Amino acid sequence: AQQLSFHGAKGVKDQDLDGLPPTLLWLDLSGCYYLTDQGVQAAVQQCPGLVSLSLSGCSNVSDESLKTIGEICTNLKELNIMGCSKCTGLRIERLSQLGVTSILHETFHSPDPDPVVSYFVLFLLFLLF
Repeated sequence: AQQLSFHGAKGVKDQDLDGLPPTLLWLDLSGCYYLTDQGVQAAVQQCPGLVSLSLSGCSNVSDESLKTIGEICTNLKELNIMGCSKCTGLRIERLSQLGVTSILHETFHSPDPDPVVSYFVLFLLFLLF
């Protein structure tokens, strides 16, 4: 399997992510608000080839997860951290510098000339997948 979605599975906890297939390219953990940094870090260590990761609504996720994501997921291009209020702009900016081209977050300002349009387009693309 290359894609896996736990979207809206509110009861998912850190230990539920044990044994993820290392071939995953796309992982959606949106709305799994019981997940913590420990679970997210374990997930990305199991799936280092991720190109898309959604943590939208995972309010317990912080910069610690972003640091691990940046170190391990060197192919990551898309990251959704909407609603992850513990993630700061400094760590998000670092991910952008490492090559993550699409980052959705309330406080991150894209270097694009018109970030509002960029975010809207990215949001629509994300909804389609």
